[in-house]
Amino acid sequence: MENYKKKRYGKIPEQSVSVSNTTKKKFNFKKLLILMVNTVVCASVYFFLVNTDAFMKYTTIIMAFYLFVLTGFIFSYVFYNRGFSQKKVKREMLPPDWSEEAKDTFMKGSTERSKKSEWMLYIIFPFAITLMIEMVLLFIVYR
Repeated sequence: MENYKKKRYGKIPEQSVSVSNTTKKKFNFKKLLILMVNTVVCASVYFFLVNTDAFMKYTTIIMAFYLFVLTGFIFSYVFYNRGFSQKKVKREMLPPDWSEEAKDTFMKGSTERSKKSEWMLYIIFPFAITLMIEMVLLFIVYR
């Protein structure tokens, strides 16, 4: 195989970065635990309200409330992060008449916004998972 590469490409460049030196991101179990607890709480409250006799006649209202909360948080997350449009912008794309300080604040803005809005994801995912479970139960299991 080495000879084939040498014939085809000429000199084989040395690998500049070894695999052992690359940094791996540690998996964040704390975030996963928070997400799982929020999902269990959200789903438990929902299914308790839907399956309790006192609230059974309000099932549509409860489902609509969960859907509106989910939709509101999704829109607010996207709007707060400016539609994720700043992630594609590079420093050289910014107007040349901007000062270096203005360019720095603009470039830091998207990462700061995504870090500040991370808490919304802890609400969006549990509500989405709860409604997905409900849709599976309604349209597949109880059919």
